[in-house]
Amino acid sequence: MVWASSGLSENRNLLPPVYHEIISGYSVQIPLLAVNAGEFNTYGTGDPSDGGITNRHSLSGNVWSRGDSYKNELNAYAVYSDLDLFSNFTGYLDYPNLGDQINQKERRWVGGANGEQTWFNNWFGFEMDNSVGFLVRHDSINGLALNRSVNRQVFKPVSNADLHQCAVLCKPRPQFGAQGHHRRRGG
Repeated sequence: MVWASSGLSENRNLLPPVYHEIISGYSVQIPLLAVNAGEFNTYGTGDPSDGGITNRHSLSGNVWSRGDSYKNELNAYAVYSDLDLFSNFTGYLDYPNLGDQINQKERRWVGGANGEQTWFNNWFGFEMDNSVGFLVRHDSINGLALNRSVNRQVFKPVSNADLHQCAVLCKPRPQFGAQGHHRRRGG
C-alpha cells in the first residue's frame, strides 16, 4: 500500500493484488442408491477423472485527492479467471460405452473503472456540490465451451463461443445544502 499526503491537499493510492487457485479431483454427483448399497462411500466418485482446475487473478486500485474546493476519486480493477471442469451427471445414459462426462471450459477477463470529480461551491449563500462521474466495465469470455469427454479428453465439442459486453455510464450530480458540513471529511 502507498499513502501520501501534503499540505491541505491529500492524495492516496491503494493497489492490492489477489490470486486464487483451486484444483479438485472429486465429483459432487454420485448416485444415492449406489452409496446406500455400499458401492461408493459418501466421498467417493462414479468417475475418478471428474474434477477440475480454476484460477482467479485480480488487481484493483483506488486513487483519490482532496483540496478545499474539490475532491476526486478513481477506482479501477481487472480480473482474470479460468475454468476447466469435468463432471458426469448422468453416468452412461447418452454414451453407454464411453460414459457421459462433460467438460465445461472458459477464460474470462473483466475490467472496469469508475471515477468522480466534485467541486465544492457556494451559490447565493447555499452550499452546493457539483459532481460528474463515469462508470465503465468490459467483460470478455473467450472459449466458452461445452464438450463431451472421456477421462478428461475431449471427443466431441458441443458448443464453443466468445462473448463480449461493455457498459458505459456518465453521471452528473448536483447536491444542495444538507451534504455541505460533511463534504470535506473522509475520502
